[in-house]
Amino acid sequence: MLLLMSLYALLNLAAFASASELLWARNNPPQPPCVYPYTEFVYSGCFTDSVSSRALPFMTEMEFYNATVEQCTAYCKGNNYRYAGLEYYGQCFCGASVSSPSAPEEECNLPCNGDNSQACGGEDRISIYQDPTFPDADDIAESSDYMSLGCYTEGASGRSLDYSQWDFLDADTMTTETCLTACGAKGYPFAGTEFGRECYCGVVLGNGTTPTDASECSTPCTGNNSQTCGGPDRLSLYVAKNLESTDPCGPPIISSSSIPSSTTTTPPPSSTSKCHGYHCPKTTKTSSTPAKTTTSKCVGLWCPKTSCKTPTPTPPKSTRKSSTLKTTTTSCKTTPTPKKSTAKSTPKPTSTKKYGWRW
Repeated sequence: MLLLMSLYALLNLAAFASASELLWARNNPPQPPCVYPYTEFVYSGCFTDSVSSRALPFMTEMEFYNATVEQCTAYCKGNNYRYAGLEYYGQCFCGASVSSPSAPEEECNLPCNGDNSQACGGEDRISIYQDPTFPDADDIAESSDYMSLGCYTEGASGRSLDYSQWDFLDADTMTTETCLTACGAKGYPFAGTEFGRECYCGVVLGNGTTPTDASECSTPCTGNNSQTCGGPDRLSLYVAKNLESTDPCGPPIISSSSIPSSTTTTPPPSSTSKCHGYHCPKTTKTSSTPAKTTTSKCVGLWCPKTSCKTPTPTPPKSTRKSSTLKTTTTSCKTTPTPKKSTAKSTPKPTSTKKYGWRW
């Protein structure tokens, strides 16, 4: 029995360490656009949207007048969202789930301000793309998939978790399972209960949230007084690792198979170009026989030029699926070009630019 208890304690400690690393990495929203190569987002379809009922809740700070699909997906990738959406010539939104019904494809017919060959939604219509590195969107997380991170302070300058479930859950019957199930169904990796009756969800934890003593999360849940649901300005915090991307934004991982086994001669430095910054490959001694070159498929405006082969320039084909989503990737080129949309639509308006926001 003592051995089993010790093993259980070790497993809990390992899980908490893993969750703590995730928490540290997602502690300062909003993040800038992802500057590293990443798997191309897959088109999900045209959806309805409105100011009062957003399909995707997080609005980015992307430049409206130069908007492209690639710029929007880079923002959403950098902030760990599953979905990216463009609307009305270039408004960019992100979200962990899509909360509005689909619309006919021909209603997403407005060109993007930064590339008029791409569709950027329509009036009250949003073109949505999905990051295929997340778990299957059909796999709904259950409350048992979450693990406790402990008691945390509420944000000093705003909510620790952005998305309140006040309008969706009965505060008088709140339990831990009720809150976790609601957040899991919407794809949020973070969930928290507060003040005995409140539930919040999020993809990041921010606004100065810090861990605090467990005794400060001692308010009984209104729906089960044997459970505690945070406290005044205190969150009982939980995380579901399986709702995070399997390939979050970050520097590429170099495979050990690409490292040459022998080190005999040092190749002369290139006289044609110089590389600066952390995207530059490390200089290693190699044998006189050139090592195999590994190529990575990526999208985004900032793919490192030195990491890809230069193919014969041919425009990448856009894959558009409306229900079953499959991962597609585009080879990074020396001079990155935006992905061209092949969506059929009604004739585009004579003007390819639209100025001003539509609220």
